[in-house]
Amino acid sequence: RGVDLRATCPGWLPATLYAGYSNNLSAEASVVFPPAGKENETWTVGVELGDKKRYVQIGAAYAYLEANAFPSMFVESDFYDGQTNRKGWMVNGTRQLFSNTDLVVTAFLSKAIDNALPAYEDSVSASHRLRLQADLLVKF
Repeated sequence: RGVDLRATCPGWLPATLYAGYSNNLSAEASVVFPPAGKENETWTVGVELGDKKRYVQIGAAYAYLEANAFPSMFVESDFYDGQTNRKGWMVNGTRQLFSNTDLVVTAFLSKAIDNALPAYEDSVSASHRLRLQADLLVKF
């Protein structure tokens, strides 16, 4: 079950606010590590400001993905490294270079949510990430 909300404000400084929430209703608490709980929720909140055609569009988002919210094979690899039990920030800037070409620079800062329980040892090792990514997007 999931919910996604988005509101856009046009004008001299266009702004878009967005939020998303999802809950894995089939998740169950661990039999081996009962203190871990269901760990079945994920949510994201973010904002985008500006116009990529006139100047630049900047955005920031905070995301929180508990251990059993999604199967890890469907998890974003740039931000979460394809793992669950992660939280962090994404900050980006976009500039349209030509009518069909955008330059996007994004920084991902993420780390593990829980690291005190043995149940999370696999997702905690080397879990602090700072990734800088530059994309040149061309539409055909």
